[in-house]
Amino acid sequence: MKKSLLLLVVAIFTLTTTFEASAKWTDRNTFNLKGPVKAVYDNNSKYATWEFEEDGDIIYEEGELYWQCILRDDYDRITQINGEIYSYNNKGQVEGKQIRWDNETYTYNAKGQVIKAIFQGSGPNGDYSYTATYTYQKFDKYGNWIKRTAKTGKKRTVETRTITYY
Repeated sequence: MKKSLLLLVVAIFTLTTTFEASAKWTDRNTFNLKGPVKAVYDNNSKYATWEFEEDGDIIYEEGELYWQCILRDDYDRITQINGEIYSYNNKGQVEGKQIRWDNETYTYNAKGQVIKAIFQGSGPNGDYSYTATYTYQKFDKYGNWIKRTAKTGKKRTVETRTITYY
């Protein structure tokens, strides 16, 4: 009995400290980015999707400047930003995101890449739910994807992004 209890305590401690043992958290981690990312541009847009300070703190996301308050947890991870609420798994990956009445849930592969996203919510035409699966074709020298395919039902969309670095 004592041995079982000890094993349980060790397992719980290991699971709860998995994230703590990782490298210093920056806001780039929230968006699954590696390296000294300065900005990300989706699908050849001339406007950045995200911009970061040199230390990794986010300063811009799709039209919003972040000089305002960002809520964070004890690990300095973003928990709320511009009405978006983030939750994390024990590996420090974004597990889900809630945007007003909409929810997104993510599944990762062993390489830490999002391979599935489930979107659920309410819109002007009623409730909706759909799943997107992702396959990755191209990466940059830091391991960030720069080309992937999103599949939603029978529709396939090629997504590209350009990433600039400090």
